[in-house]
Formats: sequence, C-alpha cells, structure tokens
Amino acid sequence: MAARIGGMRRQDIPEYPEVAIREVLVNAIAHADYSLTGMRIIITIYSDRMEIQNPGMLPFGMTMEDFRSGVSKVRNRVIVRVFRELGLMEEWGSGYRRVLAACQKGGYPDPGWQEMGSAFRVIFYPHPDTDYSETNVPVNVPVNVPVNV
Repeated sequence: MAARIGGMRRQDIPEYPEVAIREVLVNAIAHADYSLTGMRIIITIYSDRMEIQNPGMLPFGMTMEDFRSGVSKVRNRVIVRVFRELGLMEEWGSGYRRVLAACQKGGYPDPGWQEMGSAFRVIFYPHPDTDYSETNVPVNVPVNVPVNV
C-alpha cells in the first residue's frame, strides 16, 4: 500500500484499484462458461501484477473491439438477473468502461485484457506509488513462511 500526504492527513492508496477489481470479479462470475469442465475462476497475485481469469472466451462472434465498445452478450442470464437485483451489476456492456474509469481516476495503469486458450484474463498492475523494493518486505517474512511453500 502506498500513501500520499495532503495537508495534515495521510491518504492510503491501495496497491490495486478496489472498485475495478470488484467489477471484474462480478463479471468473471456472471460471464464464465460453466460448461467447460475442470476450469474455474482463478485469482493470481504476482509481485508485479494481479490476474483474474475466468473460463470461456468472448461469446461466439464477439470481438475484443466489440467488447471494448460496450457490446454485451449475456452467457448466464439467471446469474446476471440475480446480480442485477442484488445491485452487483448495473447496465449491460458498461463494465469495461467502468474498470478503465476507476483505474484512471485512481492513477493506476490501464489493465490488460486477453483471451487465452479457453479463458478470459484481466491483468491489473499496481499503483505507480507502490514500492516493491526488498527493503519494503518485513524482516520476519522468511521466518513466518512455511517450509513446504
């Protein structure tokens, strides 16, 4: 986590854009292709990025250009309807723009979007103010990490 000092107050800056991550997670659940056996939604955190991957590529006939322009093809209508009723999803086709806006507003790099094999992946990069030097790692980390990791 990074921080900025403005006047007398410190403002914490999360390593990753929380609003954008929430949006991508909701969409990963809503748009996953559950007919692909053995696949699941995967969240992976690396030292320099976070990846959220769900089973299934874009729906047939839909391109990345369509996706970026807000074209929406719903794969799981029941999940989407429930998420809308719970207030987790808003208007269809707005997720990409919402994620970009959240990243830009917070000063985060734009995420990457990829179709890979039978999956769709979103890659988030940490806030530029986040420090990744080894001096930022607590001294007791090697002691507390289990041997079988």
